[in-house]
Amino acid sequence: MGDLALSSVTSEFLFTPMLKSVTYPNFYHIGLEAINVGDDDDTAVVTAAVLPSLSSIDSQGNGCVINDTRMIYTHLPDPFYVSIVLSIGSAVPYERSHDLETRTGFDLCFKVLCTGAPCTADALPPVSLHLPKMSCYYPVTTPRDSVVVKCLLFQRMEADDGTGSGPGAVLGSFQLQNVEVEVVYYLVMGRIGFRPGDCAVQA
Repeated sequence: MGDLALSSVTSEFLFTPMLKSVTYPNFYHIGLEAINVGDDDDTAVVTAAVLPSLSSIDSQGNGCVINDTRMIYTHLPDPFYVSIVLSIGSAVPYERSHDLETRTGFDLCFKVLCTGAPCTADALPPVSLHLPKMSCYYPVTTPRDSVVVKCLLFQRMEADDGTGSGPGAVLGSFQLQNVEVEVVYYLVMGRIGFRPGDCAVQA
């Protein structure tokens, strides 16, 4: 029954192949080719080509991107991470909140005009991982004087042993769970599917 239920909805998803790692077989791996900052119809859209190590896995099991629901935020390696942060920073029309950046550990937090909760309307550029556009900003303060601070929920990828080995990047649970994207793991076919949606509404 599980296969029948899955087949009835898979046509609505965009699928990407799962990559296999002999070193980290318990993770779900995908390749990433580029990231867009801005809308597709925006003349100011910036496309950043990723490091080659994020699109494939080498024979030692290093590279690619893992989908990890235990990790809240998306982590990207330098210098790619720095290029994304600079692109977003130059495209955002809001004042930076350096105080909240220091307190939260996020590199980009912006003071967004908010005239009434839930403060979802903003001019923050969407970030697309060549998958359905995902929500990448989160309000870290309550509205005060018609302003709410929203932070980019990306962080720098830190190697555990300092060698740079292991997975190249992590796609965190904020982008995968109950925000604007539904995810299906089609293990029999060895692929992962994404579609715009809200899992909380479907539940």
